[in-house]
Amino acid sequence: SHLDLLNKYLAGDPTARNADVAPLLAAFNTVFAQHPMRNGVVVGRNRFFFKQDTFPLGGGLEAWKGFYSAVRPSFKQLQVNVNVATTAFYSEGNLANAKNEFRTATFGARMDSFVRGIRVQTTHLGHKKTVRKTSPHTAQSYKFNWDEGGSQVTVEEYFKRSWLSISCRLSTALICFTEYGIKLRHPDYPLVDVGTVKTNFLPPEVCQILPGQPFRGKLTDEHTAQMI
Repeated sequence: SHLDLLNKYLAGDPTARNADVAPLLAAFNTVFAQHPMRNGVVVGRNRFFFKQDTFPLGGGLEAWKGFYSAVRPSFKQLQVNVNVATTAFYSEGNLANAKNEFRTATFGARMDSFVRGIRVQTTHLGHKKTVRKTSPHTAQSYKFNWDEGGSQVTVEEYFKRSWLSISCRLSTALICFTEYGIKLRHPDYPLVDVGTVKTNFLPPEVCQILPGQPFRGKLTDEHTAQMI
């Protein structure tokens, strides 16, 4: 059996010297990973991190503590190597605020490195999207053809008009504006692209960062120092 072969390999049996035990070790690693995978977030290979043990890094990021584990062969036994690990995650919250914090903490680093690949949920429709990149356009400057209006509107105008158009079918204009009109607080902020095939620009202030997302960009020296 496979276990017999593994035991011979661990015992140094010459007949099992060239045995391929990697699949068995991978199977053991999979078994050991079941509990931390159910209770934490996997980042990379056999690295597990947990929301219960975090501390803020600033700049829209926080550090999550966890561990790395791997099953290793040794003489006549298997050992589990466990090392403490820490990595950076995005802090939950509004994307516009997080971008501002990141820009301040990194002294104006490229914003694409912060937003690319981040998962967000829109506050106006509740859709979950992945940010592809940031845009040089703002909600004030970017215009597009709006089907219902029959003319070009800015993103800022769209967020006012689109909700007015939908809600006014059900209520008065005053109620529509006070309850459904979305007046952007930061129309001068660069938009983010959440499109897949086609471009789909959104103001970052209508995007909420979803929890449990590791940051895959380059950390500043200050961030790294806080994690050590």
